[in-house]
This record gives sequence, C-alpha cells and structure tokens, in this order.
Amino acid sequence: MVDYRVGIIIQARNNSSRLPGKILLELPVNSGTSVLDHIQSRCEKIAGVKTIIATTDSPKDDIIANKYKRVFRGSEKDVLERYYYAAKQYGFKHIVRLTGDNPCVDYNILQNLINIHVNGQYDFTITEGLPLGMNFEIMTFETLEIAFLDASEKSDREHVTLYFDKIDKLNKKTVYFEDQLEDKIRVTMDYPSDYAFLNLLFSNLNRDFTFSDLKSYVKEYPWLLDINKNYQKRIFDKKEDEFREAVNLLNELEMYESSRALKDLI
Repeated sequence: MVDYRVGIIIQARNNSSRLPGKILLELPVNSGTSVLDHIQSRCEKIAGVKTIIATTDSPKDDIIANKYKRVFRGSEKDVLERYYYAAKQYGFKHIVRLTGDNPCVDYNILQNLINIHVNGQYDFTITEGLPLGMNFEIMTFETLEIAFLDASEKSDREHVTLYFDKIDKLNKKTVYFEDQLEDKIRVTMDYPSDYAFLNLLFSNLNRDFTFSDLKSYVKEYPWLLDINKNYQKRIFDKKEDEFREAVNLLNELEMYESSRALKDLI
C-alpha cells in the first residue's frame, strides 16, 4: 500500500473581533460540541488521513493547545510559515487546508477530492461552486515550500495559497460544482447571524449532514436563507448592534435558548 502521507491542517485561532471565541462556541448551543470539534470529527472519518490543528504561539491560543491533542503552534501573522512548518514537522506530502470557522465539512466530497488530487498528480487542487465555507484546497508539500521560500508580500504570507498563482507551470486542477443555491447559502462563521443560521442547521439535521442534505433542507425551508443573507449589505457600526440583530432573528424563529445564549455575548 502506497503511503501518500495526506494531512489535513486546520487553521485556527481564538481571536475574532466580529464573533469572539467563535471556533470554540458550542454548536448547537448547549450541545457540548464546539465548532472546531465538528470540523475535527468530520475529518477523522476520512481513512488514512492525519488531522492536526495549526494555531498560533500567542497566549490567547493556549486554550486551543490545551484542549486538543494534535496541535502545532507557530506564527500568528505569518500563516504561510505556520502551515509550512506544521506540514514539515508531520511529514505531510499532500496538505488539505481548512479553517476553524467552517464546520460543515463534507467528508465525502473531500475524500473524492483527495483521490483526484493524488491520482492525478496535481500540484494544487481546489473546488469551486460549493457554498461559502464548504470549498476545499489541497496542495503538495513542494508547492507549499515554493510559496514559503519565495513569497515576500505581506498578503502572500497572511493567506496560504494566494502566492500559488504566481508559481510557473503550476499543475492546477479545479473541480466544479454547479448549483443554483450556491450563491445563496453561507455556512461559514464570521458574524452572529451566521451562528444563528448554523445553530438551526445543527439542531435539525444529523451531526454529519452532507452538502446534499443541506441543499434538500434549504429547498424545503427556503426562508432559512434570510437569516444571514444580508451579511454583506448591512454594515453595523458596533459588533453589539449586529449581535442584537441576530438575537432578534432568533427570537422571530422562536429559537429562544439560542437567543439567550447569544445575548449573553453582548
């Protein structure tokens, strides 16, 4: 059996101005399972793949390092460096990049993408067309190393794969998903309204729901998409105002327990 040494690196830090402590918030509320727990447990369903969490060496991320077993700590600002040294320490040949605020990992899609990437011998493999928070990126260690050694711009160091488009003769594969709902569904967690929406999903679907399950659910209840659809259009001067708006939305949906929990964060 060939050892492809595929590793999933979850980029995570306990620092968010819009939604404080978001990756460790329980999902759903009072479930005892955090956002980061969901990501890790879904990744662990993929056979033969090792999952690690790459957090920062800042004291505020001690809580992450103390809670999880397989953790790498590195630069807070230079995320590219953090990824490179994490992958090097664990001997990964292929790296899946995930972030700690995207809990709806479809492990079936990811497993298939890993197979495409490895069997096709691609340098960089991505998906396009999935909802915001569900797309994937897979890279070889060699590609990551080129970016680590050559990238000098601040933006290229802060965003792991941004420099890849500047690499000559990069063998890149894009796997497309076409769905009319794609641009309407948002399953990342940046704002209180996102947390409200995800609470509802994780309260009513099974713990490991797939993209197909998600599509069926929002097609049956299309009004759900109103919860966080205006995240780009409406700008709040203060995060407390946005929290209050999310609380109001939860109350309208009669999700009073989630509303009370979110209100405590204001």
